[in-house]
Amino acid sequence: MGKLKASDYIDYENELAVKFQEAILSLPEKQRLVFNLRYYDELEYEEIAHVLDSKVDTLKVNYHYAKEKIKEYILNR
Repeated sequence: MGKLKASDYIDYENELAVKFQEAILSLPEKQRLVFNLRYYDELEYEEIAHVLDSKVDTLKVNYHYAKEKIKEYILNR
């Protein structure tokens, strides 16, 4: 029984996780910050607004754009 070369087998879940991280890193700083605080830290918009000294509506727009850019990045790479 031969050994599989790394290129013969792609762990799709890991590939997706890598793309997800690359997509986050490709975001503009403000969007990346808002996305991380909301997605990973699970903060409410009001909490993020307090931390970043920003308006809730602005943060919602930043988060929306971040999600769209991440989705586009993953689908097109």
